[in-house]
Amino acid sequence: MNRFRSFGVILVVALIIAAGFVAAFIINFNSYRAIIKQDIYNITRLVSTNVFSEIQNLLVKPVYVSLTMANDSFVKKWLEEEHEEDRTRISNYLSGIKDKYSYSSAFLISASTLNYYNVEGLFKTVSRKDPHDDWYYSFVDENSEFRLDIDTDQANRNLLSLFVNCRIDDSEGNLLGVTGVGLEISGIREIFSNYNRLLDIDTYLIDSHGIVRLHEDEDMILKGSIFDDPELALYKARILENLEDFDVIEYKNTPFENYLVSRYIAETGWYLIVTKDTTPLNNSFRKQLLYDIVIITIVLALFTIIALKVISVNQKRLSTIAMTDALTGIYNRRALMEILPIELSRGKRLLYPITFVMIDIDGFKKINDLHGHIEGDRVLREFGGILQVSIRKQFDSAFRYGGDEFLVCLPDCGREDVNEVIERIRKLASIKEIAFSTGVHTVDPKSDNFDLLDILSLIDKEMYVSKGAKN
Repeated sequence: MNRFRSFGVILVVALIIAAGFVAAFIINFNSYRAIIKQDIYNITRLVSTNVFSEIQNLLVKPVYVSLTMANDSFVKKWLEEEHEEDRTRISNYLSGIKDKYSYSSAFLISASTLNYYNVEGLFKTVSRKDPHDDWYYSFVDENSEFRLDIDTDQANRNLLSLFVNCRIDDSEGNLLGVTGVGLEISGIREIFSNYNRLLDIDTYLIDSHGIVRLHEDEDMILKGSIFDDPELALYKARILENLEDFDVIEYKNTPFENYLVSRYIAETGWYLIVTKDTTPLNNSFRKQLLYDIVIITIVLALFTIIALKVISVNQKRLSTIAMTDALTGIYNRRALMEILPIELSRGKRLLYPITFVMIDIDGFKKINDLHGHIEGDRVLREFGGILQVSIRKQFDSAFRYGGDEFLVCLPDCGREDVNEVIERIRKLASIKEIAFSTGVHTVDPKSDNFDLLDILSLIDKEMYVSKGAKN
């Protein structure tokens, strides 16, 4: 019963400690969550500003160069006259543009002849039958001043390139042709890659339909709209209608919300998108939480085991103290009342006799009167030691019954064995000049009364009969 009570106390203490750990973790978790959330917001916003500046500088220049080409009087006049023998002049012009600004290509398409010119001269003739030329007809039909396209460059090993296409009109607004420049997207992708790798973000450009136009991963380009994602579809209007400033959006319900920063680049008609996926951070926190729980569990388990061990040892020690006679070192009267009923019950169940020997030290009162209580205590202490070495430690028990009276319990012990024990005690006691009287009673499991008080009364009477016979 005491062990269950002790375990309950330890369990309550362990739960209190666990609750303290959990409360501290929750408080720290929420504090760090707020700090990290703000840091993510600030970093994402700052990075978006830097990326926007770099991308804008990188894309605006080719737009302005292409617009300059489209308004160049030399180009317009050449298109109006367009002679086969004069193609060297336009190829030299395009070559000069390409070399000056380090573009991968520069081109000119005549609306009247559909001839496609580049730095090498006449490259091909544009045709509606060629799917690769669809961009030309769609651009002309939309009647816009310029447009950016991502396409493979047939004149440059079919590398994926960014083209700036500009419309050329005469003074009356009639279409003369289309001109522009192309640049490999590796430079832009490298910018994205550096930021993505450094800050664990995802940076890309989309058009007004959400189609990815530029991305670090070439496989992501022109592969579908980001608004196909149900989470991002909720913010489509907000992203596309914001044409003035950065917009920071929190989306997905995770402990550290994902962030998306959008910014419209007016010069290109595209949108810069920077996203911060906090799933790795979330997983890291969950893993840390799991580690903390495991550590707390181990600590509490160790605490419980150690506490139970300490309590068990202390309980045994206290029990030993409570059931041991301080003077003689053998069991006391309290132990007698707890142990003997168990022995009697076991003897009755296993059908073996139990012999009780009551011992009274002769002349003990005279010893106290003549030599004092210190000498009397010495006699009792020495006699207790004699009893301990005279009985079978694994089976027998010796008790101080009270004053100078002792009781020895001998389970499953025959009469001859009982006499041997008594004789052994007597021999050792005689060495110490201690004499005693005994009362012996054997309980037969088949017939005798097993009531302890009755047994003690019988033994006591027999012992006094023995003592009276001496007198």
